[in-house]
Amino acid sequence: MRRHAARTRSLLQTRAHRPPLPLQVRPGLKHQEALNHASELLKCACATAYESADQLRGVPRDMAMAVVHMVGMARALVDSALDAEEVRLKTTEGK
Repeated sequence: MRRHAARTRSLLQTRAHRPPLPLQVRPGLKHQEALNHASELLKCACATAYESADQLRGVPRDMAMAVVHMVGMARALVDSALDAEEVRLKTTEGK
């Protein structure tokens, strides 16, 4: 139990002291723009992982294909949020 608590504290301290990411989100970025961009990034990540997996065999290929699947699921969630936002906007414009 103590080892777990110490390890958790260590991980939290490491996360708190990370250097800033080189990518900065533009202040004022609209929700729908951010989701559109995230969807495109995930599309590219999926294609990259798939092409990488295509060159592999065995367990490494299985792992790369798992990444393809997980990225695809993330993109489906983002696209679903985009679709819901589009419906919401059409509904509020009609009022």
